[in-house]
Amino acid sequence: LMFLYEQNGCCNDEIMMDDYRWGAVGAKYILQKQDTGHTIDQSWEWFVDALESDRLRFTLTQFPVTDMLEPESRNAVIDTTARADVQSDSESESDVDDDGSETSKPTMNQQKKSAYSSGNGVSDRWRGKGADLRYSPGFILPLMLGTLEAYLPTETGIEERNNSNGEEVGTDEEFSEEIEEYKAQCQAYCNMCRKLCDKGGISLAVASLSSRCPLVRKVAIAICGLFLKALQMQEAHGMKAWRERPQLEMLMSSLQRGLVVRRAMQLQKVKDVPEGLTFGDDTPQRHMVPMFPATSAVFLAKALMILCRPGDEMYGQMNRYFLRLNGYHGAFQDCFGLPAFLSMYCSASDDLTRCKMERTWALLLLMDGAVDEFCYRKIAQHHVPELIMT
Repeated sequence: LMFLYEQNGCCNDEIMMDDYRWGAVGAKYILQKQDTGHTIDQSWEWFVDALESDRLRFTLTQFPVTDMLEPESRNAVIDTTARADVQSDSESESDVDDDGSETSKPTMNQQKKSAYSSGNGVSDRWRGKGADLRYSPGFILPLMLGTLEAYLPTETGIEERNNSNGEEVGTDEEFSEEIEEYKAQCQAYCNMCRKLCDKGGISLAVASLSSRCPLVRKVAIAICGLFLKALQMQEAHGMKAWRERPQLEMLMSSLQRGLVVRRAMQLQKVKDVPEGLTFGDDTPQRHMVPMFPATSAVFLAKALMILCRPGDEMYGQMNRYFLRLNGYHGAFQDCFGLPAFLSMYCSASDDLTRCKMERTWALLLLMDGAVDEFCYRKIAQHHVPELIMT
């Protein structure tokens, strides 16, 4: 909407990120500008209050994988269907690898870029009952990143004193004040991260790792990194009310290690390509943020929401799943599969009610994750259709 306003000259003043307010929230919160700009509390509290947990959960039931960060028709969005009517004029075929990286098949000649779609793919059409109440990740994620960056602690004065090489920089009293101010910033930052997590905002960022738009995935990774930083802060460890913090740190650290392991594998794959062959765009940057299938990304998002609520019926199952990860110091390596599906669908629990609940949860996860052909290919590789039909 802001893009259209700008193109048509409807806005005379520059619109800042914290000016995006809508509905009742726009009437409730009035920004009070000071000489130094907007105060943190007045600029971003409205965004957290505006987020609706029910709508965030609704978004996970059929995640809009083709939603773009920028509303431009020329924006590149990966087309996993590889339809003939959107392919380039070249003779080459484009595809998405089984690991989610956007690469061309190795050929003797340099291939052109993969085919893209305009973002209006069939997979994003609402197939449920009633109105489509899903959030747009391309709209919500930048606001969420802006919120975290606004609260991110700054230690400029502390760094200057540490890098002074013995030179006197301010008094000890001033340094103590800077330390206290920095601790207060860390406390506010951890509180904001907790609020976003409780609302489901971090889960939306994790689910966005399945987006076809590379820019959306980059923003999602930035949010996950800032959230993990908050979980590891000393102030977060001291928050007695945030009892689920260790489990959340376990999940986010597992995801971080999984991404590092996947990137290392991709770089090794590029090195192993025989001399004379090309492997698409072999720059290291393209392996940093792989495109997860929705089956895996939605599982992580739902697991994060469950671990936020120790009273959830699936809390024990999700907690055990991540505690059992041993390889690469607990790395989440099932990035391109069906994590925990087989163990829950074929539940061995002695309690019949528990067995039925786990099996139902697994089927709902499968239904929510099967949004396009890329996801179905992963499902078929694990012979899930045959398992369900037997």
